[in-house]
Amino acid sequence: MAASDTLARLTDLYGNDALLGPALASAMQNQQTVAQSPMMSGMAGSPSPTGPARLAEAAARLLVAPNGPAAAVLALDGWDTHANQGTVQGALANRLEGLDAALLSLKTGLGTHWAQTVVVVATEFGRTVAENGTGGTDHGTGSVAFVLGGRVRGAQMLGEWPTLARSALHEGRDLAPANDLRELLIAVLGEHWEIADEVLRRQVFPGMPKGRKLPTLLG
Repeated sequence: MAASDTLARLTDLYGNDALLGPALASAMQNQQTVAQSPMMSGMAGSPSPTGPARLAEAAARLLVAPNGPAAAVLALDGWDTHANQGTVQGALANRLEGLDAALLSLKTGLGTHWAQTVVVVATEFGRTVAENGTGGTDHGTGSVAFVLGGRVRGAQMLGEWPTLARSALHEGRDLAPANDLRELLIAVLGEHWEIADEVLRRQVFPGMPKGRKLPTLLG
């Protein structure tokens, strides 16, 4: 969730704007509703497997409410595993358990709305392929994004798998990117909300050139 002072400053700047003013007011109201939800109590401190599930459940309650928002963005922290990352147990496994629980809570909370829902799970950067000297991984380039939901045509992988062969690594250390994440978001927004491709490339992702067209994602 955005910091309250950030939203307040944005409201000072754009409160009188015919388009952004009402959107910001709605964002502040939604954030206050989530913060006051009993499900969000006790979420301060270190990330845990139960925290993301409660956040997702609160988001689902907002999304299904009459006149609720059409979309939500959830930030799940704690993935910066420079040390003691672990394998089947440890920090990374705990974060993945939390993500799994959050997605299940979202699906359950949305109920019949899930059939018309699209969820994108993405990160802004990946991790190095090799472990560092402290049992963790450092910032990398390529990563993975998931698209799921009742509207999604599943069971497909987009992009060629570059492999983890040393000769295939980006700069000799990272998983090589196979897709531009912006292309995935453009495809989802274009199909799900029927927003024209040129509008998305001009207004949402300014300067984004026409890229490789992705296969149809939604049914």
